[in-house]
Amino acid sequence: MRTSVALILLSMLSGCASYFTPRPPVIEDKVGLSGKEIVGTLSTAADYRVVYVKLEEKAKLCAEASPDAGAQFASTFAAALSAQPAGAAAPLSLEAKAGLAVAMKQLFKRSQGVQLYRDGSFALCNLYLNGGITDAQYLTELQDLRKSSVELIKQEIPFLEKITIDPIQ
Repeated sequence: MRTSVALILLSMLSGCASYFTPRPPVIEDKVGLSGKEIVGTLSTAADYRVVYVKLEEKAKLCAEASPDAGAQFASTFAAALSAQPAGAAAPLSLEAKAGLAVAMKQLFKRSQGVQLYRDGSFALCNLYLNGGITDAQYLTELQDLRKSSVELIKQEIPFLEKITIDPIQ
């Protein structure tokens, strides 16, 4: 009897850990009335890309720019290296993983002009879809944003080598 009670208590201590694998959760959501959804989303984690799916032709949505591919690859690659099977070569040190992640992030140095366009176009799209600006205002503002971003990027080009990358914690 004591053994049975001990086994039951022990199994309760493991909680949900015995039922789920250690992977990023997949989040699926739909927008609209039940059975009449017009937009669906799939996402795997906060730093991964969110996929928007138009479930109905009249659906309107603003897709936020995806995270940098280099940073995403670096974190995925470092995680894969740390989960090596038994008997495999020794895993990379923390310093080597951090170095790899920083090197991957530096494949693309996001300038202020690129950041301005990414954030601005998403904000303008949301303003338009929420009725804050008209069709004509949206097109004019988007063209102005593009021109401003291009001018800023042209001014930044001579200084690209001096743009610093945030360290990965």
